[in-house]
Amino acid sequence: MLLLSEEAPLTAHWLADVLREAGVPDGAVNVVTGPGERIGDALTTHPLVKAVMFTGSSRVGKHIGALCGAHMKRVVLELGGKNPMIVCADADIDNAAQSAAVGNFFFQGQVCMAASRVYVERPVFDEFTAKFKAHAEAFGMGELRDPATWIGPIISARQRACVRHHIEDAVANGASVVTGGTGDSGFGREGTDIDIDTLT
Repeated sequence: MLLLSEEAPLTAHWLADVLREAGVPDGAVNVVTGPGERIGDALTTHPLVKAVMFTGSSRVGKHIGALCGAHMKRVVLELGGKNPMIVCADADIDNAAQSAAVGNFFFQGQVCMAASRVYVERPVFDEFTAKFKAHAEAFGMGELRDPATWIGPIISARQRACVRHHIEDAVANGASVVTGGTGDSGFGREGTDIDIDTLT
C-alpha cells in the first residue's frame, strides 16, 4: 500500500498503473490519498498492516515510530535531514559546482536526497561560488510541463513559507544571498514560483 502526500499523489497513481499493466494482480498494490493526519494513524495501526515505511519529517516519524512500537510492527523511517556535499580543494570545481546545483535544485529541492548543504574548502570557495551561481542561473525556470523547465513552482504556500523562513534565518545569521529573488509569483497549480536563492 502506498500512502502519498495529498499534495503530490500523481506519481503513486502512475506507478500503480505501470504495475497493473505489467501484470501485478489487483489488490496487490493499493494507493491511498488524503490528509495524513486523518488517515495515517488508522492505516498505521490497522492489524492487516504488518510493516510501515515512512519518508518525511522527524516530527511525524517519531509519531509513526511510537505507533508501530505500541503495536509491535516493523518500521523503517527515512526522516528529514540536510544532506551534505563536500568539495575539496583538489576537486574539479566546475563539475562539483554543476553537481551541487543539480543536487540543490532538482525538483526545486523538494526531494529527500537534495544536496541542501555544501561545504567547500576555503582556497576554492570563491571559484566554486561563482560557478555554482552560474549553473543555478542557467537552469530553465517556469511551468513544469514545459520540457525546458528545470526549476518549477514550490508545491504549496506552506512549503514556500518554510523555504522563505530558512533563507531569512540563514541571512539573519550571517549568510549572503548571491542570486535569486523573492519567490512571490505563486506556487503549485496556482502560479509559478520560479525564483531561486543561493546562499553563501
